[in-house]
Parts: sequence; structure tokens; C-alpha cells
Amino acid sequence: AKFYPDKTPYDKVAHYAVFGGSPFVNQALRPTATLRENIVSTILNPVSAVYLYASQLLLSDYSVKINAERIFSVIGNGKKRYTEIEDKLDVKKTGNLSKQIKSLTELEIVSRNSPINKIGDNKKATFEINDNLLRFYFTFIYKNASALQVLGAEAFYDEYVAPTLTDFISRRFEGICRDYFSLQVRSGKLKGVRNIGSYYYDDPVHRKNGEFDVALELADGYAIYEAKYYAQPMTLDEIRREAQQVANIKELAVKQLGFIAINGFVEQEKPYTYLD
Repeated sequence: AKFYPDKTPYDKVAHYAVFGGSPFVNQALRPTATLRENIVSTILNPVSAVYLYASQLLLSDYSVKINAERIFSVIGNGKKRYTEIEDKLDVKKTGNLSKQIKSLTELEIVSRNSPINKIGDNKKATFEINDNLLRFYFTFIYKNASALQVLGAEAFYDEYVAPTLTDFISRRFEGICRDYFSLQVRSGKLKGVRNIGSYYYDDPVHRKNGEFDVALELADGYAIYEAKYYAQPMTLDEIRREAQQVANIKELAVKQLGFIAINGFVEQEKPYTYLD
């Protein structure tokens, strides 16, 4: 954030979500430029150091040994289970993919995550790209590199990046929120937390399953936080709707329900916890 100190929290999160924390990358940004201007001049500019860093440097040591690019392309901005990656790549069950992913996790470029209530369940484990810039590159640019050459950076941004950029940032915001709680625990400001992560749920009544993305495991239950990267303050109607969704999960022992909104709240009502 100190690379763009005058930006709002909303814009700081956006810049971090796209460019990550590397000083090498962040020093290439203009602190007064908009997110669009910084994206266009760096990561969408094939002669910029940032573009070269994302497209070549991180893979230079081992791209010959493993098919990292294809794996990154499949994972993109999401969380993918091993079987999903295997199916998308259409690879035979030889064990080679497992070795490749193991190499990437050991290098800490890909992380293997399990919901905190399903730690031992390999079927629920998912893989994500850790580095934000690399994640952006493989979400938006890798598959569409020829379009970038043909359209140019400005038009490419409008057609390929802008429509889903907020969704991309909001998923990174969830990670920022988990990091926040981790720092609170490490500093001793937050006690009684056994683990931090996501919580997997089944809702048989509404015939759906999914994950709450920010969950704190406590001794006798869970604290669940809904993280919202909204351009406007979160409304009371939205809070009540989210609270009802959590209440629908009968298996879940919720000791605390909270909301994290980057632009705050229109109104607050008890008994929930609020962070802006």
C-alpha cells in the first residue's frame, strides 16, 4: 500500500489484487494513475518489465521440466480440485500431473487448500495460484495473447479485462481478510482461534453446496465473516440476506457472524460484528 499511499482502501485492494506485493512490480506503477491506466501501461504492455516478469521470469527455471503454464491456465482465478485439473488437461492418470503440482506447491507458486472443517478430505482440497500478478496474467492474458497483439492494450482491457475485473479483485479481497485475522492472532490481539480458512457446507433443503470464504475455527464452533468488495456501503438488506444464508446451514455451529465491507455499511444492527 505504501507504493500508492494516497489511494482509497478500495483502490489499494484493487492494485494489490492485480499486481501483488513484489516491490519490483510495484515500483513500475504510477501512484497517481488509475487501476486501468496502470494495467494498460504495464501488464498489458508486452515490452514492459512487468509483462515480461509475469510471462517469462517466474517460469524460466522450470518451464522445461513441467507443464506449469497449462496448469496455471486451468486454475486461473479460481480454486480447482485435482480431478478438475486432470479432466481439463485431458491427461492420463499416470501420476505425472501429481508430480508437477507437487513441484509447484513446493515452490509456493501454487497452494493446496482444504476447508477447515474438511482438512483430511482430499476430495475437498483445491489448488490456487498464490502470486496475484501471475494469477491475473493466466486469467486474462495467457489464452488471449493473440487478441492483445491485434487489439492493443486499451481495447483489450475493455473487452477482456473490464467485464470481470471486480470479481477477480473480490476473490483476492477474501484472502486479504483471512490474512488480516492471521495477523491479529499472531500479534496476540485475537485469542482462542484454532484455525483460519474457508468452511465447506451442504444445504440439502436448497439443494446446493459451497464455501464460506472467511471462517475462524474456535473451541466450540466457528466465527463466519462475509467479505464484500463493494463500491458502495453494504446495506441492511444485504446483511440480512447473507445472515439468512448462514442460518440455513443447520450443521454449522456459528458462535459469531460478521461482515467485512471495504466501503463500510449504511446501517448496522446487532448481534453481528462489522469491519470496514
